[in-house]
Amino acid sequence: MEGAARVLVHLSRGGARPQRAAFLQSVTGHFCAPHEDTALVSAGLDCGRLVLADHSFPGSTSVLLQRPPFCPMKLLAEPQTATLPAELRGRGVDVGVAVLLQTSDRRVLLTRRAPGLSIFPNIWVPPGGHVEPDEQALVGLSQTMIFACLWSRVQLLEVGLRELQEETGLRLEPGAVSWRMLGLWEVTLEQGWWVSGSKGTYKPGLSQPAPGTPWGACLSLAEPSRATGSSPVQVPAASRSHTPSPQSVFPPRLSRGLPCRHHIVAYLLLLAKETHQQLEARMQPDESEVSAYAWLEPPVLESIVAAGDVAESLGQVPSHLPATVRVTELSGGQAQATELPTATLLNTAPAHGEDVERVSTGTKFALQLWLDTTAK
Repeated sequence: MEGAARVLVHLSRGGARPQRAAFLQSVTGHFCAPHEDTALVSAGLDCGRLVLADHSFPGSTSVLLQRPPFCPMKLLAEPQTATLPAELRGRGVDVGVAVLLQTSDRRVLLTRRAPGLSIFPNIWVPPGGHVEPDEQALVGLSQTMIFACLWSRVQLLEVGLRELQEETGLRLEPGAVSWRMLGLWEVTLEQGWWVSGSKGTYKPGLSQPAPGTPWGACLSLAEPSRATGSSPVQVPAASRSHTPSPQSVFPPRLSRGLPCRHHIVAYLLLLAKETHQQLEARMQPDESEVSAYAWLEPPVLESIVAAGDVAESLGQVPSHLPATVRVTELSGGQAQATELPTATLLNTAPAHGEDVERVSTGTKFALQLWLDTTAK
């Protein structure tokens, strides 16, 4: 249901009617000066659209919208955009949701994506996915009713809880948690990268894609989303002149390829009433999506944020942190507690070659907002 089952971003300024965001425009740049990368916007789901506006509207929430300074949509030049297929240029901007689950004892759940996933394998992220309507509810409805009726019922919290349950097995009812929207992150995925073994690798010197090569093979998770294929997405040599930049895209740096997916990710903070031990007893992770998970404490999370992303470096552990953190790894249907070097979570993305196990850029953005919230 690629054409129908998509919630897209719409933009409004000065009280004008919301218009669909163009695939090639920077959503953040629509609301801020060219030299800035953040904007305070009002956000809300309205009739199957995620509406972002510079003014409040019924049901909206005031929230920070941010792009990385190396956002591809900020840096793209017109000659580069002209090489993109028309189906991409007219695609619009998709919506994703990711949830930071905080326990009553102030632990936060992060999961490591499975090595077999085509996008961001072995990267630590919160549970999340695309905002989509309930496909069962589409049965018997006309196209008009789908857009006018069904999508208006889609709620970000429901999507977040659904993704949490699908990935971890944790079922939390909406009334069992308090929640708030932390922020919105603009993220892009480029052509020219694919999975080599269990790590993302850029392969230069590629030729034009063969006829019929599906652009959908490079679906992004929008930190975090899923891909539907693992075939290499090839990119013309003329398109590989884009300036390298850090990891908001997959893989971590803006490669020589051009964008093929564009998302706004809504990060939600869920406050559970249970401790991490109580939730741990109910965990049933999906091994096809999750290879490990951890309940991390504030000092570790603070250091993850402080590690940043711009500079390429291996994780350096501050003296006040333990050398390892307890994680649960999944293999062959079994879960086993083990120790992960703390330095792994402090890694930043390499400029070239294979990616490394690390915490994603969008996750660091959300954790910074979480730290700001808990400090109040």
